[in-house]
Amino acid sequence: MSLFHWITGGVLGAAWFSRVVDAGLGMPKVADVAKPEWADANDSFPRVSVVVPARDEEGTIAGVLRGLLALDYPNFEVLAVDDRFHGQNRGADG
Repeated sequence: MSLFHWITGGVLGAAWFSRVVDAGLGMPKVADVAKPEWADANDSFPRVSVVVPARDEEGTIAGVLRGLLALDYPNFEVLAVDDRFHGQNRGADG
């Protein structure tokens, strides 16, 4: 192999290694949900799950989800379920 190939390989290897180190150091820490600060702060409010079945509702689903997410209740989740898709609901909620 020529000197050019060795130098090029070394430069590419160093660049790759620096990107791997940068990615490893730049990753956010994963939250430890076992710690006490992750305990349910909303103990006085029961957990409520709102299930929204949507069948061919592409004209209204976005407004419905926005309205639900704007609720004042502190301890709820919204589950949008595509019920026998025939329309264009996919992507309307995101």
